[in-house]
Amino acid sequence: MKILVGFCMDDHPPKWEYYKKVFGTLGDEVRVFGNLGGDVVYQSGMTIQDILKKLPDFYPDLVVLYDIEYWLLPQNLEQFNGITVALVGDWNLNSHGVLASQTAIDYNFTDKAGVEFFKKWGIQAEYFPMFFHNPEIMRANPSAAKDYDLVFAGNLSGEIQGERNRWLYRLARLSRKYKIGIFTSVFGEEYANILRRGKIVFNRSIRQEMNMRAFEAAACGSLLFYDEENLEVRDFFKDRVHCVLYNEKNLEELIEYYLTHEEEREKIAQASLQKVQEFEYSNRIKKLLKRFHELPKGIKYRKKIFKEPNLQIYLSQLYTPGSPFYLGEPPQNDCQINNQYSLIVSVILQKKEDLERLKQIGESLKNLAYKNPNNLILHFNAGWCLMESNQQDEALAFFIKACSLAKSGSLPDENYIPILPRWSYFFVHWHQTFWKGPDKALEKQRNLLYQQLCLFIGTIFEWKNELNKAEAFYRDGLSLNPENHLLLKSFGELLETKGDLRESSKFLIKAHELNPHDFSTTLKIIRVLGKFDREKAEEFLDENLELFSAFPQSEPLKEKLKKTYVNLIFKQEEPNKQRAAAQRRKMADGSN
Repeated sequence: MKILVGFCMDDHPPKWEYYKKVFGTLGDEVRVFGNLGGDVVYQSGMTIQDILKKLPDFYPDLVVLYDIEYWLLPQNLEQFNGITVALVGDWNLNSHGVLASQTAIDYNFTDKAGVEFFKKWGIQAEYFPMFFHNPEIMRANPSAAKDYDLVFAGNLSGEIQGERNRWLYRLARLSRKYKIGIFTSVFGEEYANILRRGKIVFNRSIRQEMNMRAFEAAACGSLLFYDEENLEVRDFFKDRVHCVLYNEKNLEELIEYYLTHEEEREKIAQASLQKVQEFEYSNRIKKLLKRFHELPKGIKYRKKIFKEPNLQIYLSQLYTPGSPFYLGEPPQNDCQINNQYSLIVSVILQKKEDLERLKQIGESLKNLAYKNPNNLILHFNAGWCLMESNQQDEALAFFIKACSLAKSGSLPDENYIPILPRWSYFFVHWHQTFWKGPDKALEKQRNLLYQQLCLFIGTIFEWKNELNKAEAFYRDGLSLNPENHLLLKSFGELLETKGDLRESSKFLIKAHELNPHDFSTTLKIIRVLGKFDREKAEEFLDENLELFSAFPQSEPLKEKLKKTYVNLIFKQEEPNKQRAAAQRRKMADGSN
């Protein structure tokens, strides 16, 4: 069989060389393409024909694509006569784009939750655990000191990992008793060293999958703690033999037990170190290659989910590394114009630059919205552009219209893409609207759009100092989703402005509980509490200073917390002195 493998990143060591080797394990002839290396250097916008022209005397039977959630597919891939296979990891972070890509995909191999997601959309999918460890980096070091009782190293984004962050802050509360280390933005050898330093490595999956850290913790010789609800871990490890599976009720109890029973802890860690050697990727890929050889020839399972053919072009470029924008052919209709602008605006908002371009796009979207008066997403996008280019009054009119459409039962047109600034709350939750299947997606999107509209409209009314109107929209949004931490935070700040400090603190604390890694909310809570209950403000400050001791990279934030509190107390004392002086003058004057 001839196999073409794509989207290979040129890392160190270069992945394309590694993939070429492992995919040739059964003697198949293999070629690879990647962004910086391989048999073909790939750039966004290349067609499958462009790639094959650079591979003379090689026409693949099978195209294997990694990370379709992050990369723009070769154009015209749906015209390829052989079989196309996608190995899909983070489908949850670009569900919309993954669905749009299916016009060119015959088979998807993904995690167990992903298989269920695809099935809801009538798409071919099979279970294959995507993640593995690099044994050249992830290895045990018996001489390394285990100077942390428990460690975690990974993404702390509140929007992507909100659920896991709440578990991490639960762990941080144990820092008075244990030495806890929670790290972010560490990679390679530094990351491996952190895993080695922990007696326990805490881990929690985002899709109930066997993620990379699960293999890496075992390979580095530490005890893996993993979520008991995980769908895949038992395919690899046995509870209390190779790892420890925890749940909501027993986490602290299990930490206490295994930190005080060193012999049992080491026995499990050593067993997992031995077991994980079986799961090297080269061993697992053999099973996948055998499955590839079984796939029926000449049968296409490609599925067109959306009518608009170019959705995937724009959705995937919010992620695609190493290439400039590929905008495709000139837009042919209003939908294509909107979708192209949506991509451009999403990136402008991420980079916070080119506001003049944003203003121009806002004018174009405004005209499209006038032309399509019942299109919810066009009004939403036009309003967002106008708001960001400081045209709040015009933005408000489009947002109010969009709200009216949503309230009247209008569903978003599935072929139109909203503005999706990468990793924003709206971006992450937009992709989640597809998880329950086609019967529920559009209704969930309308709900999410309405929440975002309430946030935007409330913000503009605050800017206009129409606080009661702002409050009405914040409350309306929270009635749809009382756990939208952005609405909770905005409403809490509004209540502070209105002088209702006690209610303000309640909403801000709820926002903090849902998104504990948002440092700005932490500061705001201290400021609000300090205005009416200094003792409670001090308690909250002390609690957070203690929590930050579990985040070794957070020293600057700790200092900012202290400074915020000191400044608050100082500013409160000054008005008190002024009021006392004024009272003395009044008494001296004999006035009341």
